[in-house]
Amino acid sequence: MCGIFGLARVDGPLTAADTQRVRQGLRLLEHRGPDGEGVAARDGVCLGHRRLSIIDLAGGAQPMASRDQAGSIAYNGEVYNFHALRDELERAGRRFSTRSDTEVVLNAVLAWGPDALSRLRGMFAFAAVDSERRILLLARDRLGIKPLYYARTAEGLLWSSELEPLYRAAGPFDLDLEALDDYLQWQYVPAPRTIYRGIRCLPPAHHLTLDLQSGAVVERRYWDLRFREDRALTAEEWGARLDAKIREAVQGQLVSDVPFGAFLSGGIDSSLVVGYMAEIMDRPVQTFSIGFHESDASELPYAGAVARANRTDHHSEIVEPDSLGLLPRLALHYGQPFADSSAIPTYYVARMARRHVKMVLSGDGGDEGFAGYHSYETVHRRLQAAAGRGVRGRIRALAARFYRRACVREETVERAYGLHCLTAKHFGPEERRQLLVPALRGIVRDRHPERRALMDLAGAPIISRLQHLDLMTYLPFDVLTKVDIASMANSLEVRVPLLDHELVELAATMPCELKLRPLLRDGQPAYEQKHALRQLARRRYPADVVDRPKMGFGLPIGQWMRGALRSGVEARLLRSTRLSLLVERSQVAALWERHLAGQDSTPLLWNLLVLDAWMESHPEACNRVGAGARPAARAGVT
Repeated sequence: MCGIFGLARVDGPLTAADTQRVRQGLRLLEHRGPDGEGVAARDGVCLGHRRLSIIDLAGGAQPMASRDQAGSIAYNGEVYNFHALRDELERAGRRFSTRSDTEVVLNAVLAWGPDALSRLRGMFAFAAVDSERRILLLARDRLGIKPLYYARTAEGLLWSSELEPLYRAAGPFDLDLEALDDYLQWQYVPAPRTIYRGIRCLPPAHHLTLDLQSGAVVERRYWDLRFREDRALTAEEWGARLDAKIREAVQGQLVSDVPFGAFLSGGIDSSLVVGYMAEIMDRPVQTFSIGFHESDASELPYAGAVARANRTDHHSEIVEPDSLGLLPRLALHYGQPFADSSAIPTYYVARMARRHVKMVLSGDGGDEGFAGYHSYETVHRRLQAAAGRGVRGRIRALAARFYRRACVREETVERAYGLHCLTAKHFGPEERRQLLVPALRGIVRDRHPERRALMDLAGAPIISRLQHLDLMTYLPFDVLTKVDIASMANSLEVRVPLLDHELVELAATMPCELKLRPLLRDGQPAYEQKHALRQLARRRYPADVVDRPKMGFGLPIGQWMRGALRSGVEARLLRSTRLSLLVERSQVAALWERHLAGQDSTPLLWNLLVLDAWMESHPEACNRVGAGARPAARAGVT
């Protein structure tokens, strides 16, 4: 895993200042690649790379040129099918000088152009130059595991693995007020926006091409996930098929020339990944867990049980209530406000793991791919209540709409979307209008058509539409952003076998009742989330591990705010001159008082604390807010 930064000019030759700017960006990415740095300038493109060496330690230095000098690449990621691709490329006459997947990706791009992306199985973000065709290709993996940002400035096109290097090397940039509105609602900024006017995030499953002669820039999607239920198999046959595909994904991601291990939360997803690793590997798996003194928030006992069942070399730590001290560092690493408080324990577990290994496998992706979130059950229950029938009648009436392909009306989709938004939002539209200072209230959007459109899957049941929405938004913009930044801040590579795209595509064809399974418990409707994964887990682990309520990976930060963190929270929230540029102090104070009185407002307060920390380290971005900063103009991309 690595960090990339680069610059391309179309208005003339590269200058010494351009190369210096790339080196400046790379200095801010050193944590992503402490093992080496490289810069190469050619054909109007300056490629920069920071390396975290995992495969081919001796021969994988970057930027890398092809053996025939027809192109070059700066690449971040791992492609797990590179051996098969290399064999195919060699049969076509291409020659190689290293054992690295980097050289395979470069030669695939030179041989097949952007069509190469559909052949790659793994996680990646890269910049590749085809010198003969005079094309620069920026690309990001299908599900957004690896990040990529870019900006068009007077100097040309610049790109980076993280936001902060672009802000420092090519900025500063003004605050994008539409992105601020998104952040206050969702706790993250969805791509292609970023918090800055003038910087875009390349969305997952997209590539961008720059014609180095004309300067034309084109951004396109190259992959879509299709939900089509396959009911030809029995539940037992589906279980066997799923078992084989997960095993294949895990085994394919164990390729490494350095020590590795696994994150282990004690939940079903990470426990399954560790179980497969233990069966495949010929040595104990190193596992890493984080917990809290508050026993009702800690999963350490369950992680310990899974570790003992698999005889792992287990490591665990307790997180102390000092989260506010980490906020300034996280504000720089994320480069924009990011209010998922589980970024804190993720950072700490990555830091602990890095003391022992360079790479870990994680269970991320299981909830989105196999319907593991409470929100799906919440939407189903409320749709049932709206049906206004008896328990059994409601189950029968909703089955066709929620689980089957038929009878999904537009109004049902619209209601399901609205209910899902209620489970996902932080500040709603009216709350944001009250919160923001009067001059900014006009930025509030009541609807997000681009987000709502993700539920428009012709013929698909409601649950599939909800999964698609989460897979295209919450997964890449929250979960994977959190994992990438928290891990790479500690120079640790994280691989996610449950997000192998072939496995995700397989899960999208499973009958919905194998994911969220309806049942009656004590005469009342109930649901078993991730049913198919639970069935696999039951073969390995006791019921108290598999069938316990879902806990997630959040901090007990609401308790900490009322206790050890109280004075620090009040100093940041109630006395911040920065926040008052954007939000009404009286509204913040009222929110805090309600929290102290027992009305849990933890997500909203954390949202504002993170916003304040970001403003503190990026004051230039907010300088023009009071002078009429406007929402970002659309970038010139077709």
